[in-house]
Amino acid sequence: MMLLKQVRRCWRKPHSLVEELTLVASATPGHFGFAQRPGVAEATSVNSSTPQLFNFSTMNITVLTPDREIFAGSIKSVKVPGVNGEFQILKNHAPIVSALSTGKVTIVTAAGEYHYFDLGKKEQVEGTQADQKIVFQADSGFVEVLNNEVSLLLTGVK
Repeated sequence: MMLLKQVRRCWRKPHSLVEELTLVASATPGHFGFAQRPGVAEATSVNSSTPQLFNFSTMNITVLTPDREIFAGSIKSVKVPGVNGEFQILKNHAPIVSALSTGKVTIVTAAGEYHYFDLGKKEQVEGTQADQKIVFQADSGFVEVLNNEVSLLLTGVK
């Protein structure tokens, strides 16, 4: 009811409707589902007083096949072979679930700990170096992105 009154009051001033809704949302934290999510902070853009949401946490990925974990750790980006073409996932990507076809997966690591299964050496390797490219051929599978957590489920790797 309070929100409706605020909207009616601002209706005569359309330029301030967004500002007023923002004030109402910030006055009732959690009411709209975004004011107090963990890992999310509000920031104001330079050209506007409208708050924007930014997630300052790192992006993490887990790559799994039926028999082992292929990669787990912090990343900057990952390119995957989508059914309709290759696409890249970066930090703060929109939530998505997509089918994957056979093709090349490229992971670019971020600063932080990660480990992966080296297919050539057939052993687990740990690292902390940023900007390292890890490339492997993947069979079909699925990718899910949610809150900077990427899950890559593959039927196999080569």
